[in-house]
Amino acid sequence: MRTLIIVAAIFIILPLSAFRGNKTLRVTSPAFHTNEMIPAKYTCLGARMSPPITVDNIPAGTKSLAIIIQDADQGNFTNWIIWDLDTEGVIPEGFMSNHVGLNGLNQEGYSPMCAVSGTHHFHFIAYALDVKLDVRGSSTNRFNTDGPSTNKAKLQKLMKGHILGWGEMIGTLTKNME
Repeated sequence: MRTLIIVAAIFIILPLSAFRGNKTLRVTSPAFHTNEMIPAKYTCLGARMSPPITVDNIPAGTKSLAIIIQDADQGNFTNWIIWDLDTEGVIPEGFMSNHVGLNGLNQEGYSPMCAVSGTHHFHFIAYALDVKLDVRGSSTNRFNTDGPSTNKAKLQKLMKGHILGWGEMIGTLTKNME
């Protein structure tokens, strides 16, 4: 009987624990709608600035937001990683911050979106975190991201276990939009 109770508890508790970090955030942009073409202004064909992003439906207890933009059709090429954003969820176009890491070109900051060939799908993924990740000047803090040496893999590792919610929108870009 005791074994049956333990087994039943496992099948009830484990699925409930999976709710931490559900897809609850709503990610939008005033510049384009999900699954629509990204304006050239935000790409390698235009002003090369980051697009405006809005994150809504942020869960209670959120201490910071992080965003990853990646090109799913270019091997998840990283266009931008940014963390320790405030919880108001408004990131204006051309946003600059000290809390950015390396893009797919191994350079700090925003790498404008480009379509090498055909249509590319850029995923704008936002995360609500229960911590602030960047604690500069304290190499003993496990949330120190080491600034520009932080890449997408390292950021994702640091966020693990701290994601209260996430969401994404997808923007497209076609090479022949020139």
